[in-house]
Amino acid sequence: MRHELNPGTALEVGARNSLDSRTDPALIGAIPRFDRSQYFGIAARRPSGRYRLTVGRRSAVTRFLYAQALWQTAFWPHSTQTVRVNYHARAYDLPSLYLGGVKNGVSVVDAEALTVRDTVNARLSYRQLRGQGGGALATGVIASFHYGHKVFLSYPDITVGAALSFAHYRAASGPVPQALVPLLPPGDGIGFFVPQSYAQAGLDVHFGEDYRRHYAPSLRPFLDLEVFDNSVTHAGYDLSVGVATPIVGPDHLAVYYTRSQGGVGIENRLQAVGMRYDYHFKP
Repeated sequence: MRHELNPGTALEVGARNSLDSRTDPALIGAIPRFDRSQYFGIAARRPSGRYRLTVGRRSAVTRFLYAQALWQTAFWPHSTQTVRVNYHARAYDLPSLYLGGVKNGVSVVDAEALTVRDTVNARLSYRQLRGQGGGALATGVIASFHYGHKVFLSYPDITVGAALSFAHYRAASGPVPQALVPLLPPGDGIGFFVPQSYAQAGLDVHFGEDYRRHYAPSLRPFLDLEVFDNSVTHAGYDLSVGVATPIVGPDHLAVYYTRSQGGVGIENRLQAVGMRYDYHFKP
């Protein structure tokens, strides 16, 4: 839930509760049955930029606190700079990390509008991967660059682009943190929780992508497709297609299908159907 205190400040509270009902002991050990989290956040818009602070508690392998701070501003016209600091955030780099790990780190993003149609985005991130309950797993540096060209300025606002990304991970020395031992398949060590370094290049096309999360004035289809080549997993793609529409007025419904193959992270092989619904008590 989100409550606007005034035009520039809002409070947010939320909870997440998920249940894992199937495991594959050949690929991973004892998967935690429940994953619960609760959070509180405050967001503010000021002349110096946009600020956001979120704090919460998560219970998966262990119970722990997490926090995220964000500052977004524009140092010069037609640009956006974002600094994000994470403490015990979710680690999406591997399924094993998503279940039993956390990440501390900082990322810096620069988005530039070169023209009305052309944009570039660059990101540099540093992260420390740790086990829930403590214990170092790895460190990583990730850099990415994306160029986009908008073919149409209004809906369907088709955009085509090209992307490059690189990641380098370094495993920590020492044994696996004790809390993560139940997740290990027989014979594996700390490398089970360390992502592979990679380089990736790809092309993408999308339209109406904002409607997956934001208000659509009427029935609006959207699509996001990327094809790429990865140095570790080789050729792959990410596809998301769906429709968004209001139902009773001040609300938003999005239904979508997602499929991916290759790439990195927990979604390197995924097929899912999803639905998102928002109701705005004060439109």
